[in-house]
Amino acid sequence: MEHVRQEQIAAYWNGSLPAAELLRLDEHIEQCGPCRDLLLQAAPALAPHLQDADPHLDFSTLEAWVNSSLSVDRSQQVETHLGQCASCHDDAEDLRQFRRRMRHSAPARRWIKPAAIAASLLLAALAVWRFRPEPSPSLSISLHDNGRIIGIDANGRLAGLDSGNPQDAALLAQLLRGDPTPVHLPPGLSSSPTAFLGEESPQPRFTLTSPLSIVTLQDKPVFTWNPLPGAATYRVLVTDEQFQPVAESDLLRRPAWQPASPLPRGKLLLWQVVATLASESVRSPLPPQPEARFFIAAAGMADRIAAAKTRTPPSHLLLALLYAQAGLRAECEQEILLLQAENKASPLLDAWLAAVRRTAR
Repeated sequence: MEHVRQEQIAAYWNGSLPAAELLRLDEHIEQCGPCRDLLLQAAPALAPHLQDADPHLDFSTLEAWVNSSLSVDRSQQVETHLGQCASCHDDAEDLRQFRRRMRHSAPARRWIKPAAIAASLLLAALAVWRFRPEPSPSLSISLHDNGRIIGIDANGRLAGLDSGNPQDAALLAQLLRGDPTPVHLPPGLSSSPTAFLGEESPQPRFTLTSPLSIVTLQDKPVFTWNPLPGAATYRVLVTDEQFQPVAESDLLRRPAWQPASPLPRGKLLLWQVVATLASESVRSPLPPQPEARFFIAAAGMADRIAAAKTRTPPSHLLLALLYAQAGLRAECEQEILLLQAENKASPLLDAWLAAVRRTAR
């Protein structure tokens, strides 16, 4: 059998490795010391991050102490703590005994029997359980959010996350109480076809693809369209709502363009493409086709989103709220889906996702 693969490690520790593969892995690590060490070293990496206020030693520190790989000063600190903390002392002793059994089992004898498998998985489960943040009993409503617990405390205020903005904190608390925040789309973002009585609508010669009826964080978005057969060059024209010029491209030979200078933020913008053929110019869109519109998020909102992304770890809940406020529908939906993965069968998140998906286009 080949050496332990990375994808097998998590499956080994969470108990999802198929029985036949577990037996083959058992036979391999019976002979392969490096793979045994790799499995041991992976266990703490799979546990969620400790809270800053956790008074206990983290799993990696306990493992390093058992392996005698700490500095002298740090080892003395750990031993002092173990003499005062029964919980950490028991965990260290369990880990020491488990590692001793792994190292000194006779090669000719299977080192993992069903009971030993159960014990090792129990040890891993114990580590994950210990280091997983649990809701405080004082929180009336709570959600797991990327390694933290966010909820409503006994006074009805947001707990577990400093949003940096009192208004955002109030909206997050409102959301947790069951009032989902809709996606706020700028007025006029969508456009409808123009109908002409008594005339048949002509089919467009070519169509634009992006950006169309969306909000974007990028002030230099990439414009794309379907190519027009026979076109020699294209030119992109960007205007404001009053059709005043905002930006114009050079002659292009490919159906894509990114402006060199930032476009104005916080404004509804329109764009067209003029394709030049040998004997004519063709513009898209033209009535009765809907206008191609988009909106670039205002600078203040873009800065707030950028700051939220730099948090360690980022809050999916806060980002979803900010994306909803900015009108970034797809991005908001993605953050809610990440929250749903951590909070199975959450009616609150189900209702919010449904509200986002109902947002009028």
